[in-house]
Parts: sequence; C-alpha cells; structure tokens
Amino acid sequence: MFGRITNFCVIIIFSLFGCRAPEPKTDEATDASTSKAEDVSKSLPPVENSNEKVFFESKVLLNGKAELLIPTVFNLMDAESISAKYPSKQSGDFEVYTNNDGNINIAFEHLPDKATMNDLPKLREFFEQQFNQPSIDFRKSEIKKINGRDFVVIEMVTPTADTEVYNLMFVTSSGGRLLMGTFNCTIDKQKEWQPLAERMLASVKVRD
Repeated sequence: MFGRITNFCVIIIFSLFGCRAPEPKTDEATDASTSKAEDVSKSLPPVENSNEKVFFESKVLLNGKAELLIPTVFNLMDAESISAKYPSKQSGDFEVYTNNDGNINIAFEHLPDKATMNDLPKLREFFEQQFNQPSIDFRKSEIKKINGRDFVVIEMVTPTADTEVYNLMFVTSSGGRLLMGTFNCTIDKQKEWQPLAERMLASVKVRD
C-alpha cells in the first residue's frame, strides 16, 4: 500500500530544489494579486525579523479537492516544468506552488492509494519508520485536527547535495484516497518561513 507514498515523499523532499522557477509576475499582476490578498492577510502580521510583509490569498487546489492560503509571491508550476522535473506526475492530481527562486515550495498530490481516516495512525507509524533515521533530523510526528479534519503532520530537516531542507508534511484521506501536501524550504529560510508554513497548514480545508 505504501510504496507510492514513499516515492512521492522522496521525490518532493529531495527533488524540488534546483528546478527552474516560473517567470516572475509583472508589476501590474503582482500589484493586483497583493491588493486581492490584503483582506485575507489583515490579521497576519509580518514574520518577525523579516524585511518584507508576505501577503496570502486563498487557492483552490487539485480540481477543487482542497483549499488553503498561499503567499501571493508563489506561482503555480506550469505543466511543462512539472513534466520536465516530475515525469510521472502529469495529471491534475499533482500541483506545486513555488517562489521565484524555486527554494520555497508547497506541493500537493491526491494519491491513488486507498485510505480512510482510520488508517492515519498506521500512516503515522509508517512515516516514522521511513524518516526517523540518523541522516534525517526528525522533529515531529503527530495526528492533528485542522478545520475539523485529522491530518498526520510530520516535521523534519533532510540533507541534499549542497544544503539542508526544512519539511512540513501533512496527510489525510479524501474521497477514500490519500491526500498529501509538503511545504519545504532551504534551511537558511526556515526561521522566516516556518511560521508562514504553519499558517498555511492551519488554513487547509479538504472537500470530500
């Protein structure tokens, strides 16, 4: 059951960095996006020690299966980029949002693996076995209720060829299948972006 899950986790955690980010938005598009997001972000103060204010906007994901707040500076990775970077991920069930530098990302997939909410404790154990190892700084594993739905939440720092990567994973069941998301950023961005990742996670709503 869990073979494809492991493959997804490894791909997302170890392969996002170094991908070519989408072209930056024009100033006009950026201004419009920021204006649209201001109402959503009024209660979200700037990250402490950050030099700029990050605005959010609500995004509907995976053909309406989920919704959450995503920074307006993130762009949806286009089909061509996904095809080049993830040849096996070419359906509407896989999406990646990334910043212009490609070093801060949030990815989602509605996996074909069948699973119910009752399977989440076993999934939590599975993830601990897969990732709680000497080469990985495994920080947290829990089942957390978010907007009325249980999620397995995993937090860890993983090594890559030239840096370390902070990861926040969240997994639930939707439509009898696994729905998985992963936020990650290079370790030098963690202090600034971890609080924002937690805000994104707290905003997740899944539609069965």
